[in-house]
Amino acid sequence: MAIRLRVNQKETSKCQECGCKWKSTKEMYDIMVCDSKFTLCYDCKNLLFHKLLKSDCNYNNRTKSQDDMLRIRNYDVKHSPVEEKEKEVMPDCYGMFLKKKKCRQCKFVYDCKETFNEQED
Repeated sequence: MAIRLRVNQKETSKCQECGCKWKSTKEMYDIMVCDSKFTLCYDCKNLLFHKLLKSDCNYNNRTKSQDDMLRIRNYDVKHSPVEEKEKEVMPDCYGMFLKKKKCRQCKFVYDCKETFNEQED
């Protein structure tokens, strides 16, 4: 979905909502939503922003039904899939290494061949 916004610099443009001319507003904007282009003045753009913000706040504020929760889960699965991480393989003596004690296979912690095996390669 393409939603685009840019500042309109044409002096002949006017707002499609209120009819305000380019010279009578702080800024004029071209907003493109779903292949439809609209020219809005600064005040109408602010009004649109506040209505969208209010709708978002109302959505976040209301209690969700079971059907709403199902739709939310379906949305989450589609838009942010969970990637499974590979389990990190630790050597048998790694617990002893964390406790800063000698492991059974190695003489000293800093000599632990299984723990530092990957770093040497």
